Amino acid sequence: MTNSFLLELDELVLRGSPESRARALWYATDILIAGRYNEEEVWIFGEVIGRLADEIEVVARAKLAEKLAHSNNAPFNIVMILAFDDSIDVAGPILQYSERLDTNTLVANIKTKGQPHLLAISKRESIPVEVTDELVRRGNREVVRSVASNKGARFSDFGFLHMVKRSETDSIRRSNSAFGRKFRDTCSNSLFQRPPTT
Repeated sequence: MTNSFLLELDELVLRGSPESRARALWYATDILIAGRYNEEEVWIFGEVIGRLADEIEVVARAKLAEKLAHSNNAPFNIVMILAFDDSIDVAGPILQYSERLDTNTLVANIKTKGQPHLLAISKRESIPVEVTDELVRRGNREVVRSVASNKGARFSDFGFLHMVKRSETDSIRRSNSAFGRKFRDTCSNSLFQRPPTT
């Protein structure tokens, strides 16, 4: 990576047209994905890509999110920017697929963003207990149903009881999910532990 390369990108951020900034964004992203760089260089790439992404239209940011969502080498600062984008077209792929998001980031997203963002998180391949708790606490019915049907969702006692309370009139309990299995196991254990009648 050369100083002239970074200066050129900075110039595009400041004075370039939307079209030239978009071209620079894909150029920088492709170079990052294809190359090998140390952590400092990856961070610099992230700063430049972040500035370019901030200046382009939603459609281009959504394309960037789709490109980085499945990459374990995506700069963390870029992933954060995309995950908290107000547009679900941008944030959705990152929230659903990116392994670069840790538990604290997911919880912060749930607490500050809207239901479409929560729904995307509820579809992740695996959901830790802390995230599940916030989803069932703050999510609407669609989000709660999505969590209940997610086989990778882990439930705390709080999350489980909250789900039971919210699903009184739903068919969530019968779903083939972690929640459904836990519900059936709990019911079975309750039957065995019930004291005999006199």
